Amino acid sequence: MSFELKERILQTLIEQIEQKLAQLKFAIDDIKVSRNDQTKSSAGDKYETSRAMMEQELLKLETQKQQSLQQLQHLSKIDLNKTHDKVAFGSLVESTNQFYFISIGYGKITVDDKTIFVISLNSPLGKALEGKEKGETVMFKNLRVKLFTIL
Repeated sequence: MSFELKERILQTLIEQIEQKLAQLKFAIDDIKVSRNDQTKSSAGDKYETSRAMMEQELLKLETQKQQSLQQLQHLSKIDLNKTHDKVAFGSLVESTNQFYFISIGYGKITVDDKTIFVISLNSPLGKALEGKEKGETVMFKNLRVKLFTIL
């Protein structure tokens, strides 16, 4: 495991979130255009219902956009040059059977044919791993996780 892998993981995360932001921006713009182009017809209830549904969808997309921007902000705080003796924010952990990148709650990604679980310290597993050192074993949901490497 290397610092280059950690850098590629971070870059992959940033790229995926930026792609999601671009898709969200497109969807938000599309809804705004549809909403603004819609004219009130004689079927007023149908118009109001349609407009309310658009507003709900717009709110949902705006919330996702803000969450993605917050994720990018958190990722920008990671110092790739910092080494970790203990599991902390920004750590890349190699365990018995998994890789964990401790940063944001994102899920599973693949980098260099390796499956990486991107988790936050606030997740149950993140809390279990936080502060642990190389060589320690953590029990999590009946699973024994031995820490081999922490970067």
